[in-house]
Amino acid sequence: MRLFFSVFLALLWLCPSAHAQQVTIEQSDFFESKIRPVLLGTCFRCHGDGRTSGSLKVDSRETLLQGGDSGPALVPGKPESSLLIRAIQRQAGVAAMPPEKKNSLRPDQVADLVNWVKSGAVWPASSKKFESTTHWAFQPVRDVPVPEVKDKLWGKTSIDSYVRAKQEATGVRPALPADKLTLIRRATFDLTGLPPTPKEIDAFLV
Repeated sequence: MRLFFSVFLALLWLCPSAHAQQVTIEQSDFFESKIRPVLLGTCFRCHGDGRTSGSLKVDSRETLLQGGDSGPALVPGKPESSLLIRAIQRQAGVAAMPPEKKNSLRPDQVADLVNWVKSGAVWPASSKKFESTTHWAFQPVRDVPVPEVKDKLWGKTSIDSYVRAKQEATGVRPALPADKLTLIRRATFDLTGLPPTPKEIDAFLV
């Protein structure tokens, strides 16, 4: 009896829960490459931890299953019954997501989400936690003042000012300009992994 009980406990420990999702590598890759970027990059700004429009959060499978004021947003296996899918398809009687039509998801993104829900809405346990919208990647693009440098003759473009400012801060002097022979050698090694031929050198030095 004791042996049977020990084996039973071992099987419980080894076997996943009946409620746990079985996630394949393909499903995990599909979620990370197709689903997560849309939820995080488009939906999370209005349904994240900083703002939850309609009391809906999209940062986990559980919150989507729970849904918001309109009910569950996700019905695994049934995209036609999932408010999330109906919203991104902009169906009548459902608040569209995103609200502005010009920001609608691309057809391929909608198709990916439909297929994701149809296949069970797999959400890998190893998926990283969604970041807050304060993450630098979600900040609006803005002009940054070009840093002032003492050596105003070295730079040719505004980008050079950033390089020279960092050099001046660390006391580093820029290298002297390379001659044409050095430039052609650098270019061919970078592009082909081989030194330039005599013919290429002659053509470049003309």
